[in-house]
Amino acid sequence: MTGCQTDLLDRAIAGRLEGALAAVAEPGRTWVVKLLARASEADGGGVWVQPIDDKRRELDKLIAAATPVEVAWPADNSRAVCNTAVLRRNKHYWLNDEVMLEAVLLAAPVDVRNEERRASPRLPVPDGCNLRAQLFRQSTTVPTANWLEIHAKLWNLSLGGACFMHPFEHALLAMKSGDPLKLVLHFRDKKTPLPARLVSVQSISSRIVKLGVQFEQSGFDPTARAELETVLAELTRRDALRHRPRR
Repeated sequence: MTGCQTDLLDRAIAGRLEGALAAVAEPGRTWVVKLLARASEADGGGVWVQPIDDKRRELDKLIAAATPVEVAWPADNSRAVCNTAVLRRNKHYWLNDEVMLEAVLLAAPVDVRNEERRASPRLPVPDGCNLRAQLFRQSTTVPTANWLEIHAKLWNLSLGGACFMHPFEHALLAMKSGDPLKLVLHFRDKKTPLPARLVSVQSISSRIVKLGVQFEQSGFDPTARAELETVLAELTRRDALRHRPRR
C-alpha cells in the first residue's frame, strides 16, 4: 500500500472508528465493526476488528468460505474503502492489559482507497456552532394532516442532503426509502424549512440509528437555498479551522 493508503487505515485504527463490513457479492449483507489494531506478522499482518452487531452464524459462514468482503469507514468528507476477507474469530482478544473482547481477523487489505459517493460533500456539524435542525415525518394514521417530529441530532449537512443520528428505535427502522420528510434549519435566529425525503435508515449499533436525508431541490425557493448556502459556508469555515495545523 502507498503511504496515503496506509495513513487512511492507521488513522481509522488509532481512532477506533466504526465501519461497515459487507460481502462483495452481496452488498446488502452488512455488519458494523470497530477497527481495533493491526495484526502481528505471525497473524499475517491483517487487521483486528470488533463486530458490533455480530450476526454470528452469518459471519462464521463468511469465515468458513473465505468470502471476499469490503470494509468502509468515514474519512473526512468522504469514505475510505478496502477489500479483504474474514479469516478467523478470537473469542479472547486482549485489546490491552485490562480489556478482553471478541474480535475477528481480517486479511491484510490489498488496497485502501478514498471514495466520494456524494454529489455534494457533507460537512460535520460540531457542537456549539449555533446550528440545529428539526426533522419531521408524516403521521402514518393521518398522512395528509399531521407531521411528527423525529428528535434526532443533525450529524452532517450538504447542499444535497443531511445525516441524522437517533437513539435506537424499532419504529424508525420501519420507515422506507422515499418517505417524505420536512427539515427545518435553525441558524442565527433564522428558521428555514427544506422539503426532503428519506433515502436510508440504518442501525449503526444496538443504541444508534442513522437516517440519510436527501433534499427535494425542486421544492427550494431562492431564500431557502441562499440560507442553506450560508450555513454551509460557516460549516466549511469551521471545518478548515479544525484541520488547520497547530503551531
